[in-house]
Amino acid sequence: MSEPGKVILDFKVFRDIVEQTRQYGSISTPRDQWREVYGFLFGTIDEKTNDLLIFAQEQIMVGGEIDVEFKDEDYLRAAELESQYFEKGGFSAGWWHTHPGHGVFLSGADKLNQLQQTANPRYVALVFDCTAITPDYPGIEIMRLQNAGIGLDSDVVKVPWEFRKPDWKYVKKLSQELDPHIPLAEREQAREQVLQDQGSAEAYLAQKDAKGDVMLKRAEQLAEMKDYEQSSAILLEVFPSLQNAQEMDLYFDALVLLGNNLIAEGRDAEVTQVGVQLKAAAEERGVGNYYLPGMAEYFIGRGLFAQGPQFFAEGFEHLKEAARQLGTENYFLGVGRVQEFMGIIYLEKLKKPLETVTWWVRAKKSYSQSQTTSSTYHKYYETDNYVAGLIRDLDDQIADLYRKLTPAQMSEVRKLKEQLGLE
Repeated sequence: MSEPGKVILDFKVFRDIVEQTRQYGSISTPRDQWREVYGFLFGTIDEKTNDLLIFAQEQIMVGGEIDVEFKDEDYLRAAELESQYFEKGGFSAGWWHTHPGHGVFLSGADKLNQLQQTANPRYVALVFDCTAITPDYPGIEIMRLQNAGIGLDSDVVKVPWEFRKPDWKYVKKLSQELDPHIPLAEREQAREQVLQDQGSAEAYLAQKDAKGDVMLKRAEQLAEMKDYEQSSAILLEVFPSLQNAQEMDLYFDALVLLGNNLIAEGRDAEVTQVGVQLKAAAEERGVGNYYLPGMAEYFIGRGLFAQGPQFFAEGFEHLKEAARQLGTENYFLGVGRVQEFMGIIYLEKLKKPLETVTWWVRAKKSYSQSQTTSSTYHKYYETDNYVAGLIRDLDDQIADLYRKLTPAQMSEVRKLKEQLGLE
């Protein structure tokens, strides 16, 4: 029997997938509306080259935020479609699905879906991530299981493929749509990691890095959609595989995200331990920045306030140190968060509205600085609109407190605002 050839994907199939899935995963659609979409692929075998020619696709359904799962009715629909394409000389050649913002890989659930087709050794899985596109890369990979007989333990292998009648101007246009939101250099770097040779130990670590990065991005997306519990579950799963020298940056990012998730869930009492862990790891690795130690101080300080009034003084010291270190890195958005929290402490625990307003005015100044000052540590979602929302919310809270201040206190606030250039 001749060796399987490569996959030839008709460019029209790619274009159809892109256009059919735009509303479920594109920059023009809010991230909390992103969903995975999947369908089936149909093709023929070139008798001369033994290449698999994929000439058509059919969308089947929309799944969840991070996975899709075939159901019995989907296989019935696939059988009906295969019968139709059989009359055109084709057969069911594979399935496709999207990973909007997750990366191009096969998850455990994807492997289960692929295992349902073990009777066809040429059956492929096409994965498309709309956020991975570059001018010379369409954001897709085509894969199979290397040894379906061992089930989920099988490795995933990439299948050599190429477009039939490619339209690279169309791909370039898709890439340009992403440029204002996800820098091209960032997308190209992620692509380079995926392309690394899988043979050496160094490349194996790079592959693990790429997988860890995918998991971290999934956790970030869930956190942005306010699904903090599931986001934290992913982080706790991925931590053990990130604790080595090559992946330490991902480990740090995951700890910071976990701390922020716990804060968002109101679990401040658990945040101190994350801060201690982050601070110890940063000191052990001798990190060359103030951002990670600053975030550690922030987490430790917040956790101390959750433990009672006897820890307030110590908590304030940690928060002030956090603001100082984050400010050193020009991460004024982080400084603003620290200052806003200090205002909350004065309001809710110490019942001092003047001190609350003064800290919130400082926080507004810091948020405003973040809009005009670049920082290495800005996250992808911390856009101008995001920061403007923080400022609007803060303005509303400050306005509510003004009626609790005496004329003399209002005078103090006006002086502070003048000093900060907010008047």
